[in-house]
Amino acid sequence: MTDVQRLQDRIEQLEHVLGVGRSFTDRLRELFGLETEKAIVLGMLYKREFVTRDGLYTVLYGSRPECDWPDEKVLDLQIFMLRRAIKSTGVTITTKWGAGWYMPADSKAVIRGRIEAQQLEVAAVASLRDRRLAFLDGR
Repeated sequence: MTDVQRLQDRIEQLEHVLGVGRSFTDRLRELFGLETEKAIVLGMLYKREFVTRDGLYTVLYGSRPECDWPDEKVLDLQIFMLRRAIKSTGVTITTKWGAGWYMPADSKAVIRGRIEAQQLEVAAVASLRDRRLAFLDGR
């Protein structure tokens, strides 16, 4: 394994821990009908106990050149838009003023339930597909 591969693996591990890995955020986008940045914010809130303003800002905008960094108040707008997008789902986001945000355990349970339901649905579809193929093959 090369150094580049090890670095890529480590980045994927860290993204998973933060809740911003592509596969996880893609799943959240699909489940909640979110745009990418909102799914990243939701993923961080789901996976972490507390998300600081600095941490969220770094994840969302840290890869841009410094001259392209938006004003920090854009974080409040991101949270506002995410809250509006998930309002009907029963998921809430709580603000600790000046420090960051967190998601209560009952809201995390709602997300976990949706993820598990999606996994069951995918497994059921795969099972039906396998049975249909077996039937067509005469097994």
